[in-house]
Amino acid sequence: MAWDPVRRLGRAIGEILFGMALHDMVRAHIRQRGSMEHLFLLITFGDLVGVPIMPPYYCVRLLP
Repeated sequence: MAWDPVRRLGRAIGEILFGMALHDMVRAHIRQRGSMEHLFLLITFGDLVGVPIMPPYYCVRLLP
């Protein structure tokens, strides 16, 4: 019982330091995930709006 406030304080300090160390990495990961989702949507639906991402597979180019 006597050590309970000390343990809670130690745990709180540990969680604060953990949050301070990882907050920037988590924000960068969320930002990168959003960019990848936008890229996926552009590749998926880009052809519908006329954005040529990749040449169609039925396009044949004959070499001279």
